[in-house]
Amino acid sequence: MAMNGMVGAAGGSRQRADYGGSLKYRGQPGGMGAFRGVKALKRGRGVFAGKCLKTPGKAYNMNWIAGTLLESTAMQLHMLKSKLHQACITHADVSYEGSIGIDTELVEAVALYPFEKVLVANVNNGARFETYVIPEPFGSRRIVLNGAAARMGVVGDRIIIMSYCWVDESIVREGKHRPRALRLDEHNEPIHRIPTAPTTEEIASMIEG
Repeated sequence: MAMNGMVGAAGGSRQRADYGGSLKYRGQPGGMGAFRGVKALKRGRGVFAGKCLKTPGKAYNMNWIAGTLLESTAMQLHMLKSKLHQACITHADVSYEGSIGIDTELVEAVALYPFEKVLVANVNNGARFETYVIPEPFGSRRIVLNGAAARMGVVGDRIIIMSYCWVDESIVREGKHRPRALRLDEHNEPIHRIPTAPTTEEIASMIEG
């Protein structure tokens, strides 16, 4: 028995569409069968696989719809994006509005951005806290804890500054995601040169020192 349904049309209106057949999956018409039919489309099976769904003046390719549904549910992973390893706190100002000040040259070297959220780990006392980046003068090598963050460390403490991003799982599996990482000495000078496009080996060497 033919079954009518509702499908979006141009201009945001919704019109009746004749599917020309029962929405069923494994012999179950309508209801959960319709939902399972969508799942079947993702696997390239079911009564609509390879067919076109027609509405007045429009035709929807069901393979394209199934592919779009599958792409929209692709998993993303929360991955390391930027890292300044063993940075040394040079200043702390509890009276200033909260943030962490970082030498602009170091900010650019690891692809951080002004006001970007970062996770900071204090190697000396084990404290971990979140704040945001503000740029300090280029080449100054200043690492400054401001506001409440100034209570989380003192001048001379070594800290790790990290930011993260969401990455498609497929990109991670293909080895295309490469975080920018830089290891610093006690004067906040890079132990290694700052590469413009680091390889996996360069990233490892920067972290290991």
